[in-house]
Amino acid sequence: MTHFITMLFCNAEPQRIVRFRALAIGLGTVICISLGVSVNAQTITTETLLHEMVDRNRLAQFPQPAYIAKQASSYDRASTEPGTVQWTANRDYSQFLRTDRHQNRTEHVMLDAEGPGAVVRIWITWAGRPAKPFSDGTIRIYLDDAEDAFVAAPVSTLIDGGPSGDGGVWNEPSLAYGVSIDTPHDRRGHNLFVPIPYAKSCRITYETDQ
Repeated sequence: MTHFITMLFCNAEPQRIVRFRALAIGLGTVICISLGVSVNAQTITTETLLHEMVDRNRLAQFPQPAYIAKQASSYDRASTEPGTVQWTANRDYSQFLRTDRHQNRTEHVMLDAEGPGAVVRIWITWAGRPAKPFSDGTIRIYLDDAEDAFVAAPVSTLIDGGPSGDGGVWNEPSLAYGVSIDTPHDRRGHNLFVPIPYAKSCRITYETDQ
C-alpha cells in the first residue's frame, strides 16, 4: 500500500478543548465529526475547516491562526542522498514509521504527529504487493493520546467508499473518492479530504494480515 498524509500545524498552543462529537456508523465504526480547539480565542472545528475549504476569499488572506503544512508518506527510505543511485529508489509502498503492538494488535504506524494541528488529506493506492491482492486492512485514527481509536474501519470503506466506490462512511463523493475513472478501481489513487483536527496528537495506523 502506498500512502501520503498532509497535515497543517498551528503555530500557537491550544488553550482548551471546546467540544467533541462522535457518530457511530454501522459495524461499530466511530467517526470523528467535531473536535474543537481554542487557539488564540479562535475555535477550530471540523465544521470551520470545511467552510474554509469552500471559501475562495480565504485564498487571498493570511491564515488565522497561522499554520505550516507537513506530509507523512511511504516514500522509499533508501532514497537518502541526491546524485546517487539510491536517490531514485522507488519502492514507495509498505513503508511505515514503525510497527507497534497495541491492544493485542500489530499496527503499522503511518503518521505520528504532535499538535495542535489537522489532517487535511489522506491519499492511498489499493495496489497490493507484487502478485498479492490488496489486503483492505483496518485503518485507525487516534486523537489526543487516547488509547482507543476514534476512527476504525476497513481502509477502502473509509477512504473511498468500499471496493465498489459507492459511498464510504462519510458517504460524500466530494470528500472521498478515487481517480482516475479510466483506471481499474483497485489500481487508482484514493483520497479523503475530511479535515480531522486535534489538540495534542494524532496517530494513524494500518493493520493487515498480509
